[in-house]
Amino acid sequence: MGALPAKVLQLLYDEYKLQISVEADVGSLVEELNNMHTALSKLSQVPRDKPDDEAKLWAHDFREASYDIEDILDTFLVRVHGGPDKVPRRQRRRLISKMAEWFCSGKKVLARHEIATTIVDIRKRLDQIQGRHERYRVDHLVEKTHGATSTINLRISALLKKASDLIGIDEPRDTVIDMLSQGKNNDKFSKKVKIVCIVGSGGLGKTTLAKAAYDKIKLQFDCWALVSVGQNPDHTKVLRELLVDLIKNEVEKTTIDQDKNTIIDHDNKRYPISADTMGLTADELIIRICEFLDGKRWFIVVDDIWDGKIWVEAIEQAFVASNPGSRIIVTTRKSEVAKNIGVDEQYPIQPLSEGYSKMLLSKISGIEDKLLDHDDVVKKILDKCDGVPLAITAIASVLATKPRHEWSNVYNSIFFNSSVGFGAETNPRLNNVKKILSFSYYDLPFHLRTCMLYLSVFPEDDYVDKNMLIWRWIAEGLVHTETENGNNDLFKVGERYFHELISRCLIQPIEDGGVLVGCHVHDFVLHLIRELSREEDFVSVLDGEQRSLSLPQGKVRRLALQNILDTKNRGTVKVDDLRMPVARSFNAMYTNMVTPTDGFELLRVLALEYCWVKEDYLKLIGKLRHLRYLGLTGTRIRNLPEEVGHLKFLQTLMLHETGIEELPRSLEQLTQLMCLRGDEKTRVPEWIGKLTSLLELRMYPGAEGKCFVQELGKLRHIRVLKAEINLKDEGEERDLLESLSKLEEAESIVVSTMGVIKLREGVMQPILVLNCKNVRVLDLRALIFPRRPACINAQDLPELNKLSLCVGVLEQDDVQIIGMFQQLLDLSISGPVPDGCDSIIVSSEAGFQNLATLSYSANIKFVAGAMPRLENIKLWINAYDVLDVRNHVLGLGLGNIYSLQQVTAIIVCSNCFRAEVEEMEAAVSHVVDIHPNWPTLYMMRYGEEGMATTDSGLLDRWKIKVPSDHELIG
Repeated sequence: MGALPAKVLQLLYDEYKLQISVEADVGSLVEELNNMHTALSKLSQVPRDKPDDEAKLWAHDFREASYDIEDILDTFLVRVHGGPDKVPRRQRRRLISKMAEWFCSGKKVLARHEIATTIVDIRKRLDQIQGRHERYRVDHLVEKTHGATSTINLRISALLKKASDLIGIDEPRDTVIDMLSQGKNNDKFSKKVKIVCIVGSGGLGKTTLAKAAYDKIKLQFDCWALVSVGQNPDHTKVLRELLVDLIKNEVEKTTIDQDKNTIIDHDNKRYPISADTMGLTADELIIRICEFLDGKRWFIVVDDIWDGKIWVEAIEQAFVASNPGSRIIVTTRKSEVAKNIGVDEQYPIQPLSEGYSKMLLSKISGIEDKLLDHDDVVKKILDKCDGVPLAITAIASVLATKPRHEWSNVYNSIFFNSSVGFGAETNPRLNNVKKILSFSYYDLPFHLRTCMLYLSVFPEDDYVDKNMLIWRWIAEGLVHTETENGNNDLFKVGERYFHELISRCLIQPIEDGGVLVGCHVHDFVLHLIRELSREEDFVSVLDGEQRSLSLPQGKVRRLALQNILDTKNRGTVKVDDLRMPVARSFNAMYTNMVTPTDGFELLRVLALEYCWVKEDYLKLIGKLRHLRYLGLTGTRIRNLPEEVGHLKFLQTLMLHETGIEELPRSLEQLTQLMCLRGDEKTRVPEWIGKLTSLLELRMYPGAEGKCFVQELGKLRHIRVLKAEINLKDEGEERDLLESLSKLEEAESIVVSTMGVIKLREGVMQPILVLNCKNVRVLDLRALIFPRRPACINAQDLPELNKLSLCVGVLEQDDVQIIGMFQQLLDLSISGPVPDGCDSIIVSSEAGFQNLATLSYSANIKFVAGAMPRLENIKLWINAYDVLDVRNHVLGLGLGNIYSLQQVTAIIVCSNCFRAEVEEMEAAVSHVVDIHPNWPTLYMMRYGEEGMATTDSGLLDRWKIKVPSDHELIG
């Protein structure tokens, strides 16, 4: 409700010249709204059992009144500014008079009221609420409550980022892997399908352990997948996600084939056939999975099974083929589930030891380990946490925001306050975890709590895209400008909210190449916010576990439908056949129970993901004039109606996995559109440059038209750009580089093409001048620059995290300059060394102090101490032109990379005999085997169809095209 006073002021000052007396009334109203909002904010800091019923009623009434007032103001502003029937200025005062009638429920207004009447009516309603506020002594309650600091502790935003950072994980991970491999007579992964079950109570890290083992050995299998089940699973949804993950990982494994029909985009979750699987039944999905796994050695993690029913009825059926060497990890809280499944071995996960617990607390709180040794409060806190990582990270994140002298108060507030906690729990360990999570939530600033509650609209174990979530927060009005900090950028403010929730350990980060892309909500935390959302009428959630789909009593402001299937009606089905005229947000995932749009009047968010809806579902979309967010991900809608252009306030349009090819011309009128994500079939319109408010644009391949590379330069505020561009001539190349040079606010630029494009010297210099100081992701690998562009240096691009670059010649100086990027975590580099140069040398003096992932096809050799934090290498080796294979591979210097954990070697087979390829593979295996870290090795062949297999093929091998270094980067 923090935006409400500002809207009243907008109504007053931006549009109307009111009489002085009315201005005074409005000014007084704004002040009263601010005061009551402050009181509500303070009251919300009190644990929910402290306020009496009257205080809770006051808070509820004020929230409802705030919603109603905001709806009235928004309705007025929509009529004034938006839609085809935009109200002329001379008629606006008459419209204002009607606002009083809308507001004063139960009262018929016969006369024509002026705006002053509306203000008086609003004040009367607020006076009544304020009177109860004084009578119920709400201030007396809130004065004793200490609000939480809003300081962001960025030291812990990288919490649990990678396996090597996890505390106490190595020994249990290796034990689980030994159980999987059987480890006898060197017959690892060679016998029947084996199932290992990790068993333990909530919060102990079962998922983390399973994923650590999964990441360590998955590359040793033909295919792999990880799927979460949850407490009340939908069989079809679980099977669908298993199939999609299998295919996604298969495609990612084979992207070296440059299959441009498939585009991998972690942020968008855009994977082949994921939308096509929506209509399949459970039986059909089982058949598809069996067909996919047939003849392959596979490794699958089935996480968080609560009972054996779904295993017997669905999952087990997909694994009927006993493929030799295949493996399964199952995690569950119940040992009886493991017995019912018939696992081969169980691993009972243990709490962290006292030493590891203290290390984790130290890492998250940012306080040196030695300073905690003799702290009695810390010892008592750790005793209560009992080695549960979830509890330790949550309480440590709270302590990180408090001065040391308040830690004792925190301890007493959590463990000796009966009002802290949620849900009945007989297990003392789990009860303490819930108390800590509850306290962590109430310790959040008021605005963050609202954003946290919003996460309850997502299903259990769901991946939540960061940018998508922030756009929804903005659409809902949950993000406000920070005038005290001079920050009027809503997305930046929302991003700060997201980072702080991570730093508080209430959401778990998901990263890709060192870039934060999303989050996951632990089921304990989801249970907490669902319960609080229900109590505050914030979100109503209906899912597959509920037998009745009746809506709750009272006004429904936000509705989420999840995993609800009506097998008799494949199409749009009304929920309870009710209209929801005051609903602000409708979110549906994995369901065909979708409410028609004519049931909404004030909707701001319409988010459909993987839902069955008819093609004509959007026929009345133009009437949703309040709409800010429209998401159609994974639906079968193939056409957008022209009426979308009536949505003048639309900020976000999500179309990926829809199959929509054309954007209606009316979209060019949406001057407030800030985010547009197209489908891989969506073509970029020639008028895209008119959408000058765009901050995020993703189009694949879309940008085939010549106009796009020119129009792109008009989108000066773009921050995220992902596009596939088919350049046809030198003019388009020049236009593209000029446009990229104009994107001064860009933070992520990913440009792929319909093939590798080699830029000419004159084109590259001096047109490409990147002025985007805040860019973090720069992927230009599809453009071959003659040399490294001068603008790619640490001084001009100081925030760079991820760089992908192809050059005509890679110089030793280029490596030195790129190594100076302090924030660089992920590098992909390709290009031949200069004539007369044997190789590029990378030493400890070359920089790369934080690089974690490297992909290269250049001739690079590492010396002792190079890239001290490098863990993952993907290298391309052309077996054709290597004479002394063994010495060549040894000379790469992989043994000098001391942190190495994983090696992916792609052997280029074109023009080679099979024996030559096998010799190269053996040499690479030997080098990896003798590495002291025993890194995981994954070997792949590229261009195997072009191998010369017999002596008679000697003549043909000279006719086979050998790929250049630039074609090898994947």
